[in-house]
Amino acid sequence: MLRAWGAPPRLMRHAALVSEVALELGRGLEALGCALDLAWTARAAAWHDAGKTWHPEELDAPGSLHEARGESELLARGVSPALARICRSHADRALARRDEELVVCCADALWKGKRDPAREADLINRVAESASLDRWDAMLGCDDLFEAIAAGADARLARS
Repeated sequence: MLRAWGAPPRLMRHAALVSEVALELGRGLEALGCALDLAWTARAAAWHDAGKTWHPEELDAPGSLHEARGESELLARGVSPALARICRSHADRALARRDEELVVCCADALWKGKRDPAREADLINRVAESASLDRWDAMLGCDDLFEAIAAGADARLARS
């Protein structure tokens, strides 16, 4: 869909890299006992910034106009409301209803090596609940995973 809409190559590459990290993170969380829909996660990661096709100025500068625009464009093309919501929930964790949305939210920072304690804490809490783990055990497993993914940022940035 991004290609059909005329998304800039930079946005297409970002979508691919965030999807790659979201899947790596999702697989790691599954190994901890968290059940995830990885196909849904990959689609959500690919479309999380779709609205930047219409707001390319937000590729280089902060902005949130792309969030509502991306959601409305996806909805107009028949994408489910739960999936289209990723355009807003990747930036506003309070909107995330699915664990997969928090995976995308974290992946959007981790792909470039950025650790975001608030995003990570939300995901750790969900993992502890979903996998019936003690929060401390979930935090230890997740932190190792976050750190390993963040460590690969230089190689990903070289491909961006």
